[in-house]
Amino acid sequence: GGGSSEGKRKGKEAKPAKKPAAKKAKGGAGGGFQKEVALSDELADVLKAKALPRTQVVKGLWTYIKENELQNPANRMQILPDAKLKRVFGASPFTGFAMMKLLKPHLT
Repeated sequence: GGGSSEGKRKGKEAKPAKKPAAKKAKGGAGGGFQKEVALSDELADVLKAKALPRTQVVKGLWTYIKENELQNPANRMQILPDAKLKRVFGASPFTGFAMMKLLKPHLT
């Protein structure tokens, strides 16, 4: 008997290997990224809001930084705080990577 081999499918589609997503949030309460956090007065002054989800805080800060041309022209990763940002981050230049760490005291 010449039985057909329909049951044996070779389903090997070439898919690019998925890189595991970097998890930024370490532990903490539920609510995820869309949970609003209360902003300090200094931060609220920059972002024109009293409460925002963390994602919008960072997005808003980058918008502010770019609109006010606060990136170091020699090193675009470095942010040179203006008067408003100095009240949030201190006077020292900082990088985008340090932003969340520096923001922590301003989010509740």
